[in-house]
Amino acid sequence: MKKYLKRQLVSRLPYGSSRESLDTNHGYAKEPVVNSELVKRRRVLEKRVAHLHRLAAQSRKRLQQMCASNQLREEQVVSWEQRQQERLSQVTALETIGQSDEPGLLAIKAQQLEGEWEVHHRRVLLEATSVAEKRELNHCEQSCRALRQVLRKPRRPPGMRTRNAGTR
Repeated sequence: MKKYLKRQLVSRLPYGSSRESLDTNHGYAKEPVVNSELVKRRRVLEKRVAHLHRLAAQSRKRLQQMCASNQLREEQVVSWEQRQQERLSQVTALETIGQSDEPGLLAIKAQQLEGEWEVHHRRVLLEATSVAEKRELNHCEQSCRALRQVLRKPRRPPGMRTRNAGTR
């Protein structure tokens, strides 16, 4: 009967009482007792770690997409520059021959101007992607740095001292 009463009393202790700091109950049968504060801290840390892992993975994915986009834009800039140079050489060739009145020359000049605009536009897009890539890289580094800090953090509560903290 005493065992039963003791267990009933221990199970009715209010939150924050000494029960949570015990590793075993003090009844006759030594059963492990869950330390709810440690479980709460562990759960919070696990959520934080999972969140930081997810952030870092998403940043890496976006970085890969940006790198692929950057590479594609660089290729587009090169191809448009080549087209622009071809049209420029056609215009200069026709002008040196003296065929500046030819109707095809105006079309080639228009295409050459279009090429200049496309090159400029692609370079602006390339620069914007580069800036966004640097920003995303900083974000990824911050996520990884925060994750390392969380994983390195000591497991003891903030108010708890180490063994040699008071001696000097």
